Amino acid sequence: KKRKETKKKSDVQGTSFRSEVILLLILAVCLIWLISHFGIGGFVGEKISALSFGLFGMMSYLVPICFFVGAAFLISNRDNGIAIIKLVSGVLFVFFLCLFVELVVGSGSSYSVKNSFQYAVEHKNGGGAVGGLLACLLCPAIGKVGAYVVDVIILIISLVLLTERSFLGGVKKGSRKVY
Repeated sequence: KKRKETKKKSDVQGTSFRSEVILLLILAVCLIWLISHFGIGGFVGEKISALSFGLFGMMSYLVPICFFVGAAFLISNRDNGIAIIKLVSGVLFVFFLCLFVELVVGSGSSYSVKNSFQYAVEHKNGGGAVGGLLACLLCPAIGKVGAYVVDVIILIISLVLLTERSFLGGVKKGSRKVY
């Protein structure tokens, strides 16, 4: 019986050790990713920064932090289904923030993934390829105003799923204070 307990304990310690090493490696990658945005990452950092801004635009400053927090959350809640829902909600939130920035900064006449990518790399602004892709899909179908509506609603839904707090309950509570 003691052997089984020792084996279980060593398996748990091995998994814990492995998780810690993986998390520290992810932290290192995210820190390099983040410092690359500030021009102190060398020539590799320049490439990382260009790719990151090209993909996520202005949200590129936020993505390494979100990636690390999401990875830590997932590792610590490995077998939890609610954690997966929260992680997907976080990803949706960041993607639709990219769309929001793209809608605000973008030209408005026509969106393209390539143009959004290039603009974001050159200006470190905009929504990047992610925002450009979502704008390309939504704007022709429902217009820019419709894209704003869908964007804000998905941002709110993502926040509700992440925080497990009711949006309408907060609005109702806030309106009682006003009247």
